[in-house]
Amino acid sequence: MLGDTGLLNSGLSGAGAGVQAGYTSYPSDLVKSVSRTPGDGSTVRVMTVSFGTPPKPASANRF
Repeated sequence: MLGDTGLLNSGLSGAGAGVQAGYTSYPSDLVKSVSRTPGDGSTVRVMTVSFGTPPKPASANRF
């Protein structure tokens, strides 16, 4: 949790054990985390599990 290490000023500290700090702005000083852009440009396909209500079909979804 960077908010607790002093590396970033979170502005919204975590409320307890296991609660991460929140942020109200994007960091001004970015760090390079990888040496090159990840991926090769090919299509990425994912499958995810959602335990919520399935979305309505497009014809019934006003959004």
